[in-house]
Amino acid sequence: HEASSEEAAHEQHLGREEQDLDRVVRAPSGKQHVEVQVGEPPHERQHQDQVAAAVRGRLVYLAEAGHHRPYYAVDWTLPSALIVGNEARGPAPPAWHLMTEAISIPMCGETESLNVGVAGSIILFEAARQRRLNAIAGMIDIMYDQR
Repeated sequence: HEASSEEAAHEQHLGREEQDLDRVVRAPSGKQHVEVQVGEPPHERQHQDQVAAAVRGRLVYLAEAGHHRPYYAVDWTLPSALIVGNEARGPAPPAWHLMTEAISIPMCGETESLNVGVAGSIILFEAARQRRLNAIAGMIDIMYDQR
């Protein structure tokens, strides 16, 4: 049992080290991905510049609980980017400087917030739904124009 407790302690130590390491965030940009290193200073400014460059020319929506504009009221057919912050701490301060508008997922009952992965999935599903409908409408317009 002594080896088991040592292994558990080692795994906890590795888990803390992994939390301290830089992570890579991959965000879809059309059929490409934008890779952004998320880390600690002194590279923080460089990372902020990478994110700012990746979202340039797009409407930037920041998902945050409690904001009035619901995610489904956004026109996701326009060039856009989505920032979803940590559910415990919210988006980092630099994210607020990049945003065009804050949006939220309306909640019922006593639910205060969603897991960041769930929230992002809900919003991105709506974006994909709108874009699919827009593409279908465009094909119908083309068919009628050819008559």
